[in-house]
Amino acid sequence: MVVTVKLGDPLWKATGQKVVRVSLDSARTVSDLFAEMGRRYPAFGEAVQRAEYDLPYTLFRNESLVDWAQIGQTPLADGDQIFVFLPVSGG
Repeated sequence: MVVTVKLGDPLWKATGQKVVRVSLDSARTVSDLFAEMGRRYPAFGEAVQRAEYDLPYTLFRNESLVDWAQIGQTPLADGDQIFVFLPVSGG
């Protein structure tokens, strides 16, 4: 299966790309995807670990919001798109 990951600032700098396509075996979760990306891009793995605890990154699978606490239970399908970005607020 192929999953497309779209990364916002500053997380994309950990991979050097704003869009990353990742091939995975079937029956995987968002957690498995991030682990694979961490193997390919060690700075990404470190950034995602910090994101779970320190930075308020927002995570979507296709058009559905994903809670960071549920990434191990959030399944992926071929063609899914994952979006990870920092929310913006203004005044």
